[in-house]
This record gives sequence, structure tokens and C-alpha cells, in this order.
Amino acid sequence: MKNNIVRPIPLTVTIVAVVGIAALLINAHRHPVAAPVAATADQNQSLCYILNKPTASGHNDIAYLKLTSSDGGAHTTGELGIALAEKDSMHGTLTGTVTASADNATAVFDGQYVNSGEGMNNVNEQMIKLDNDQAMIGYGAPGAVTYSLAIPSADCAQYDQLKTASN
Repeated sequence: MKNNIVRPIPLTVTIVAVVGIAALLINAHRHPVAAPVAATADQNQSLCYILNKPTASGHNDIAYLKLTSSDGGAHTTGELGIALAEKDSMHGTLTGTVTASADNATAVFDGQYVNSGEGMNNVNEQMIKLDNDQAMIGYGAPGAVTYSLAIPSADCAQYDQLKTASN
């Protein structure tokens, strides 16, 4: 008689984590945030974004982004996780700069994204457009970036609470 023990695999752990985060985010409410790069030199400013959107397949597209800077964007760190329905997920850390547009209505994060996804660890250049309503994740080579994944802004206290509860 064979031993029919099911052994967990990393994908299973990822799916359980994504489902847990999805359950926590279902009741999330959007809150407006301050201007993308309006920070004083003495305090950290964080911008937070959360996406939890049902798809036609019955699954949810989930993404989260938090960027923090204490120097107006010259040195910005953060985290980004993307788990789109029926696609491989990735999550990791961001380090780079945020530069405001001339009118301060939008800004662009430009830096490195150290992430794990599809069973591999990666380091990629990452660009993200920021405004008061959303963050747009950039895809493609520098000079030919397409911004396609919109993550709505969220209150950072709620973001931190949801992340803590999901760990």
C-alpha cells in the first residue's frame, strides 16, 4: 500500500498567503492620501496602495504597494506584491527615488525591485507613476515603459494593519 501523503509546495504556501490577504482586503475602503511627494525633511512620508478586484474567473486580482521616504523622495524604499488571478505572483522590496512632475500633481518612482516570483529571485528596474488616486505599475524596458496595472490609493494605517494581520 502506498503512502498517500500530500507534501506542501511553495506554490501552495503562496496561494494560502494570497487568499489570506484577499480575505483581509475584501472590506478595505479607499481613503485619499496627501500629494505624492509632499514630505518634510524631518519625517517619513509613506504612500500606500491596495488592489483587491474580483475577476470574471471568480478569483481576485490582488496587489499592494507601500513607498516610504524621509527626504522628499531622494531615497525611497518600499514593498510591492502582485498576485493577479490565475497568474504567477511576485513580491519583494523596492529601493530608488521619487521625482515629482513640474506641477507636483504626479510623481514617478524609479528604482530596483528585488522580488521572488515564478520560483526565482529577481532584480529588475521598476518604474511606478504615482498620484493621489492610484499607482500605475510600469512594465518594459527603460524608454519603452508601459503603465498598465492601476493600484488604488489606501490609508497607510489600514495598509499596515492588514499586512500585520496577514503575517
